[in-house]
Amino acid sequence: MKNIWIALILFFVLQACNNNKTTKEQSSWQSDSLAMSEKYRPALYKLDSGALIDTLLPFFAKLHDSIPFAKRFDTVYRHFMNVHKVERDYKLLYFTKAKDGYNYIMISRLEPSIKSDKYSSLCARYKNNINGAIDTSSFEEVFWTWKMKWPELMKKSALLFRTLIEKGSVEAYLPENSEEEYIMFPDVNSHYDVVDKTWKPRAVKN
Repeated sequence: MKNIWIALILFFVLQACNNNKTTKEQSSWQSDSLAMSEKYRPALYKLDSGALIDTLLPFFAKLHDSIPFAKRFDTVYRHFMNVHKVERDYKLLYFTKAKDGYNYIMISRLEPSIKSDKYSSLCARYKNNINGAIDTSSFEEVFWTWKMKWPELMKKSALLFRTLIEKGSVEAYLPENSEEEYIMFPDVNSHYDVVDKTWKPRAVKN
């Protein structure tokens, strides 16, 4: 009986040590991400951030009611897109070329709020065609963050982008898996349709 109690005590001690180690590793990863994400700065790739956003903006811009979704790329709406880009203060935060053949980007956007001080970030990906231009048919929105103040957005965007690129998944930060607000969608109710290039409700399982 005594040996059983000793074994149980050792088990719980080891379990507590492992949990503490995991917590410390997670905390270190989170605190280091803002500094480590410097290697994903667009300037390192000599990108024309403005041109990249101009090309992709119709995919994720907040369209005016008068703009048909199917015609959002028409040149007649280019002026609206330019004005919208300035008003919403779009910025290319991060960029990298991944091993899966995609270019991954993180873009911030000013969101409506009482003090106009909250932003969200979009993580998306696309491929280049044989001429090096953006292949818009390959564009895909990976996730959107919740809207939050700029300092918080910077920390969480860095963490999420680095986690996606270096660990391959941000599942732990989805709404259903995290008590803290990181990713707004996808969630259990929505997914991104890569064909129609829009967010849609998930099919209800019978």
